[in-house]
Parts: sequence; C-alpha cells; structure tokens
Amino acid sequence: MGQRGGPDDRGARGAKGATGPERAFVRVLPLLLLVVGVVYDASTPSEFTAAPLFTAAPLIAAPFYSRLNTVLTGVAATVAVLFLHYGGTVSSQVEAVTEVVTVVTVAALAIVINRVVRRSNDRLAIARSISEATQRAVLPEPDPRIGGLDFAARYEAAQADAFIGGDLYAVQDTPHGVRLIVGDVRGKGMGAVAAVAVVIGAFREAAEQEATLEAVAQRLER
Repeated sequence: MGQRGGPDDRGARGAKGATGPERAFVRVLPLLLLVVGVVYDASTPSEFTAAPLFTAAPLIAAPFYSRLNTVLTGVAATVAVLFLHYGGTVSSQVEAVTEVVTVVTVAALAIVINRVVRRSNDRLAIARSISEATQRAVLPEPDPRIGGLDFAARYEAAQADAFIGGDLYAVQDTPHGVRLIVGDVRGKGMGAVAAVAVVIGAFREAAEQEATLEAVAQRLER
C-alpha cells in the first residue's frame, strides 16, 4: 500500500535542493574565485582589479559553509587583497584602502548572513523533528501482517521537505474482517493534521462496531 502525498556542516543544508555535482561546485566556488582573483590581479595592469571576485567569495560561502569556514574565506580574501596591493602590483593608495575596506565589510556581512542561515536551519530541523513525531503518532506504520494479509505502507509528501499533511491511511482487523481506509483531508497545515487524527479515530471505532462498509462510511461522514 503506497501513500501519495507528497556536507558536513549545517550550513551545507542550503544546497540541499541541488544535485551532487552542483553541490560540489558550490562548495569549491569561493576557493576558485580567490584563486582566479589572485591570478587575474597579478597578471594584469594595475588599473584592472579583481575586487569583485574577492568580495563574492565570502558571500557565496555564507549560506553553504560553516561559520568558521566563512570567517576563513573572508580572512583569505582580505589577505589576498593586502598582498596584491602591498606586496606585489601597487595601484594608488586610495584604491588599495578602498578595496581592503570593501572586502572586510563584505566579509563581515557574510558572517552575519551565515549566522542567520544557521538559525533558520536550526528552526527548520526542529520543525522537521516535530513533524516526524506527529506523523508517527497520527499515522503509525501498520503491522506487516494483519488478519492474514500482508501490508506495507510508505508516506511521501508531494511538497519537498514536507513530512506530513492531509493524507491518511489506517488498517484495522475487526470482527467483520480487515478494513482499510486511504484518504486525503482537504486543506493544509496543522488543521489538516488534526482532521486526519479525528478521521482515523472515527474509522477505528466505526470499523469495530459497524457490520457494513456503508455504515462505516456513514459514521465517518457524521
């Protein structure tokens, strides 16, 4: 019986919707930007600058990296700019200071963004655990064998990352035979979940007491 319905660190959850190669590319993109920026800035005349690459690196790292790695990316970008301006090709002092201040500011903003994303991920993880517990309570998996029949159930929500909704199923071994209900409550959210609990409770009672399926359906309708 199937039911219709629907990298290391926590910061990586933001890339969950991407495929494996896409996640891998996003993970190395900040480092790639830093390397390309250093090569570009060192191999071009002083009037050309790779500052946009250095500022983009910590911003891209923020939603996908841990806080420590985001900080390290910002530090690496700042060190790269300082080295290029004061240890290699030198442009005007004003331009050098402006680029350093810009990269440091963006790196600080990236740390703030990373903190916000991590908090959102923590709240999402709590909501997921509550949803899973609610699903197990409202829709317990049926025994593999009931009344001489084999059963298997799988709940898969139509909406990505959703764990429970208005869909329902239940199996009951009664004096009148094995009875099964599969349904979909109209609506969404916790209101639909509450309705699912009411419907399943009514079904289990009616299935035990009513001799015909018509009578069970009438009890459920009431």
